[in-house]
This record gives sequence, structure tokens and C-alpha cells, in this order.
Amino acid sequence: MANIGRILTLDISLVATGWAAVLPGDAPEPLVTFGCIITKPDRRERLKGADDINRVSSMVRQLRDIIAEWQPGLIIGELPYGSQSATSAKAHGICLGVMGALRVHHELPCQWVTPQASKKAVVGRKDASKEQVQAVVLQLWPEIARAKNAHLEHIADAMAALVAARETDLYRMVAQQRRIVDGQPGEQAA
Repeated sequence: MANIGRILTLDISLVATGWAAVLPGDAPEPLVTFGCIITKPDRRERLKGADDINRVSSMVRQLRDIIAEWQPGLIIGELPYGSQSATSAKAHGICLGVMGALRVHHELPCQWVTPQASKKAVVGRKDASKEQVQAVVLQLWPEIARAKNAHLEHIADAMAALVAARETDLYRMVAQQRRIVDGQPGEQAA
């Protein structure tokens, strides 16, 4: 059974998927745990597509274990957009596939945000640099500085997706459910 008041936020990538579990409510949300899923190419695999399938399978298995342990009631994911190149089209397809599989297999609602929405929500500009986003995220959640430097960027992107999703109906619903469970007064209906 999902934990009504917990959110899993993701920055999905074939190489490094940043993730965090948080409790919604007052910003910044209390951080429960965080991490980064790393997959590496198998140089012995002769078919590139087969290697990609193996890496996606590894990522999904690890996400399955994270979901089983932290039992979120909502998944937020930053999804790259567009197909300006074959590489970005592939990244977009992998993200869509992973998020779709998580939604169906775990029967959890999912909220998607774009990288531009994340940057705008955190820094105030759609064209903010990764360093600017990371700096603001570290101010909000300094505990993620414990992550390895190579993982920090991906965890920061997952947290930026959370900030962008605060204005969505799904986030508000989970936050309201958490307030009810905690016995706190909720927002009044308009």
C-alpha cells in the first residue's frame, strides 16, 4: 500500500537516475532519503539496443526496490522533451517508457515536468544553468551535499522537478492527504 504522504521524485537517465523521497507540505519539503541509480554500458554486448534494454531493466529493478521500500503515493519525474537529435529522442523515449512502466506496474499517479519548468521554478529562468539550479537546490536541501559529486547533479535535478510540481493538482492532492493524516487543517476549497 502506498504511503499517502510520501513523494518519489526522479530525474531519469540511462546513465544516472537521481531520486529522492520527500514528505510534501511546507517548502522545503522534508527529505526522507535520496540516491542515484548508475548503469554502465556492457562493452561485451555486441548489440547496442540489447545493452540499452539491459541497462533500463537494471534501472527499473532498482526503482521497483526503492518504491517497495519507501512506498510513495505519487511519482514526479522530469522528462526531457523533443527530438532535435537521435540522442535526445532516445532519452525521451527511455524516460517515457520507465515512467509509464512505473505508473502501470505500481498503480501510482505520476506527474511529469519539463527541465525548463524545473529551472523556472527553482531559479526563475527557463535558461538557468545546471550549476545555478544545483546551487539553489543545495540551499533548500543542504543534506544532499553528502552525495558523491558525480551524483549530485542528478539528485538536484530530481529535487528541481519536485519544486516545479508543487503547483500541480496531483502534488496538492498528496499534500492535502498528508495534512489530513497528520491531523492538520487543510486548505479551504475556493
